[in-house]
Amino acid sequence: MPSRALGLVLLALAACRSVEREAALARHAITARDCAHAPHELVEPDSAHAIAERDAALAPHEFVERHMGCMARIVLYARDEAEARSAARAAFDELARVDALLSDYRDDSAVAELARRGERRTEGWDSRFVDALARAQRVSVLTDGAFDVTVGPLVVLWRAARATHALPEEGALAAARVRVGWSKLAIDVPTRSIDGWEPGMRLDFGAIGQGIGADRALAKLVELGHESALVDVSGDVALGAPPPGARGWRVRVEGAEGESARTLYLSRCGVTTSGDTEQFVELDGVRYSHVVDPRTGRALTHAARSTVIAPDATDADAFATAFGVLGLPRAIELARALPGVEAEVVVRGERGLAAASTPGWARFLVPDGGEPDLHTERGSSANARRVP
Repeated sequence: MPSRALGLVLLALAACRSVEREAALARHAITARDCAHAPHELVEPDSAHAIAERDAALAPHEFVERHMGCMARIVLYARDEAEARSAARAAFDELARVDALLSDYRDDSAVAELARRGERRTEGWDSRFVDALARAQRVSVLTDGAFDVTVGPLVVLWRAARATHALPEEGALAAARVRVGWSKLAIDVPTRSIDGWEPGMRLDFGAIGQGIGADRALAKLVELGHESALVDVSGDVALGAPPPGARGWRVRVEGAEGESARTLYLSRCGVTTSGDTEQFVELDGVRYSHVVDPRTGRALTHAARSTVIAPDATDADAFATAFGVLGLPRAIELARALPGVEAEVVVRGERGLAAASTPGWARFLVPDGGEPDLHTERGSSANARRVP
């Protein structure tokens, strides 16, 4: 699973009170471009009062549980504790279902079964597994292979390199590269079939799976009536409607070395930061990331941080990794061409860090204005509870 080494610290704005609440309700919601651009609706005074009364009855509830190899966090607004717990339980169960399909650490996952069967063409797969593959293939096409879920054989080698502090042998890298290639596979959603599989291939959803899980968990919360919610799976964040009375969710993006943190106002979209602060290895004076370029077979040495805002967490997760692989200026060129995507990319070079962002990125930046009422962090929080 990719590390969100630079960590996203989520700062959820809690409900406002009295005058502050009324003022907040009058402000426009700030959302990611194309993530939530419904036209503004004129509300009669008594309707606004009814909305305010409804929102006043909602309170924030926060839960944490381990899924997909990391701590997953849910924040939602509900009328009472029992309602919140029931919804969180259903959302966490969605995460468990995604992990059961996409994990490359589990022997009973669909990923493991595909490799075990080793047949060129197979049919009848779980529709959610085929959908995940189709989403991954789409990103591969758009990034010319900078993103590729068939990168598994190379990932295995570089995981071992981080563990043993020894570079993979050239012969092993060459043999692994032959088994990598998104264009080898043909995915047919209607028949739920996968064609073109070759012996020795291995899928790795580490750069998109947590985003898929976050999106599906948030969809479950919305289905149950909790539109003001967020799901954070190790920094892959799916954001619903803003908290009651708030302009959006405050999302703090921790910087790479020497960078200051960024704070964003977001809602109804996904956001992810990918970087190499935690998962890397230094060999012979060179810093190798946990992210592998599937086109060359090499671990990255230039990427420091990529933060992506996208219509959902699935795209944010995948493009954050792909933009790190592409580097500058190609990553920003591609981001500008993608509807609903904004990004800031930081790369490491001989002269230090260099950064660039899309034109719309600055629209979501806000200055720090003190601590909000509800403060959530990846991994731990005094307010977080486990769901029985």
